[in-house]
Amino acid sequence: PSLVVSEMCIRDSLSNSLEKHYLRWANDGLQPTIEFWLRHNWLQNHWVQAEYRGETIQGRFHAINSNGELELSSNENSITIRSGEIERIRPIPRPE
Repeated sequence: PSLVVSEMCIRDSLSNSLEKHYLRWANDGLQPTIEFWLRHNWLQNHWVQAEYRGETIQGRFHAINSNGELELSSNENSITIRSGEIERIRPIPRPE
């Protein structure tokens, strides 16, 4: 059997979900949204690469802090990124 889902159903479901999370953020602040996101974050402890201010930065995804910034760890260093594009690195580099 095939499953047929209309574009309208998908759009409505996505819109409802976005509205729910936006209202949580607007009413309760950023922290509950960060906690929700971290519970569903599949990048936790994975090596990622971030493009930030024209520079490529690599590190292990550590956390999203209370300001909504990405925290990466790389060897002994901690890196905080306010905005940028990230992607998972494959294969995962080994620490030196």
